[in-house]
This record gives sequence, C-alpha cells and structure tokens, in this order.
Amino acid sequence: MKYSDADGVLYGLFGEYHLTGWFSFRGEMDFVQKNYRMDRSHKYLYFVYTEATNNYLSVPVMAVLSLGRSFRVSGFVGAYAGYWLSGHREGQSLSVSYLISGNMDDTYFSDGYSFNKQRDNRFDAGLVYGFGIRYAIARKLDLTAEMRYLYGLTDMQKSYMADMNPRYNTTKTLQIGVGYWF
Repeated sequence: MKYSDADGVLYGLFGEYHLTGWFSFRGEMDFVQKNYRMDRSHKYLYFVYTEATNNYLSVPVMAVLSLGRSFRVSGFVGAYAGYWLSGHREGQSLSVSYLISGNMDDTYFSDGYSFNKQRDNRFDAGLVYGFGIRYAIARKLDLTAEMRYLYGLTDMQKSYMADMNPRYNTTKTLQIGVGYWF
C-alpha cells in the first residue's frame, strides 16, 4: 500500500492574550479534517484505492512571538489535544463479482467509519508549531494566513495484536482567516 496526503478543511475560533507587544498566548477550538489516500502499488491492482476523511475536534494552546505593527510576522509553538469525531471511507476494492463479470461498478464502496472500542484510539494529542502573517486592514480587524504542522504523539490504534506498527496523525495546515480584536 502507498499512503499519500489528501486535502481537508479546518474551521476554528481563537482567543489570544497579549503579555507584551511581541509575546502572547493563544488558545483555539478547531474542527479539522485529517485525510489520506491509500493506493495499491501492484500493477494488476492499480484500480484498488481508499480515500479516508477523518473529522476531529482539536484544541491547540500555543505561545506566540510576533514582530511588526500593521504587518506582523509570527511564530508559534505549543501542544494540542483532540478527539476523533467521525470518519468516512470510499474507493474501489477487489470483489468476487468483479472477477466474474469484469464490471468495475461492483468494486466501488462508500460508507461511514464504524469505531471499534478494542481497535480505535479516538484521543489525539501532540505538538503544534508554525508561522504566520497578519495584516491590519482596520483598527481592530486583521487578515491572517498561517502554516502549521501538527505532530501527532498518540497512536491512533490500540494494541489489540502483537507486533503492530503505530499510526500517528501528523497534519500540515494552511489557514486563512479574519481576526477581530476586542
């Protein structure tokens, strides 16, 4: 199997407390998708793939260093904790009916992910770091763009078999938004 990144969305709200003009703490509550794609690498099974969409509630807390006035450059580092809300899988698989009829329609699947209490770890936690820019378009209104890297430290599967390979959710995000300062 070959795993590759897949696009998703992130929606969130944040609050930031400034200790000085250049140092602050930020807390957020985000809905984030951590998606991927699996493809078979065998030349005769090129059509077998799975696209997974995984929805999380994530709460990052970060220290933020910023430079500038109306145009600010920021760097941040912190930690996050999250919960796996839901998942969906779709793709094509190898089926007996395909082998008999040759009809590709028999190989397509699309269904919600059913969580297994013995297999799935729904708690997610790790480190977050990145950088961003802000531009003040009005006295209390900013446009923001940020790049983040969420480095997962928790295995997304429980130890239900011997000699398992751990699976971590490491996610890259590009966030664009608007900030209003009270």
